Amino acid sequence: EIYYSDFSGEHNHTDLANNSKWSIPELILQGDPSTSTLGRIVAVGEPTIATWNGETYLYYVYVVFRNIDNTVNSPSGVADLNFQAGWIKKK
Repeated sequence: EIYYSDFSGEHNHTDLANNSKWSIPELILQGDPSTSTLGRIVAVGEPTIATWNGETYLYYVYVVFRNIDNTVNSPSGVADLNFQAGWIKKK
């Protein structure tokens, strides 16, 4: 799960540790409870906040499990993983 929380303090150890400087966390991305992995996101990287053209975005990497490589020409048994970058615009 990935949560987002606004921070209203200074960037120092005291304010970062002060709970009153953080808003209530909002869930913005969560896992799928399915037991099947084929075609599903199997990993999400640490998110990064960015501002572009006055808009705030949360960027992250994610990995989609495509298949197990068991073809006749390449029977490695290695997972075929598709690494992507995603973003969510702050409302």
